[in-house]
Amino acid sequence: MSPRWSPGKFLYNVTHNTDVAAALWRCATWIDEIGGRQKADELAGEPIRWHNEKKHVGGVDGIVPHNVGVNAPLFNLVGFRPIILGVCQLIESSVVG
Repeated sequence: MSPRWSPGKFLYNVTHNTDVAAALWRCATWIDEIGGRQKADELAGEPIRWHNEKKHVGGVDGIVPHNVGVNAPLFNLVGFRPIILGVCQLIESSVVG
């Protein structure tokens, strides 16, 4: 096992999948606590830019049309301490070999 990135090119602010799952659960409970998606859109809604061409989304059921704006709550997930993916990989490489 060898590192994927050369020195100085490590990815920063990596999150663990359990942290992402916990954050998604907390976002869902927050939306429920405040009274639903419509209220969440009022408090934290941001316009989601839609740039797909009409020909690419025409046959997909339930997809938002290319010319309709979407508004959805936006959340920012950050960790409590900086974790560098490359350093984690170097540690794993030294253990596994």
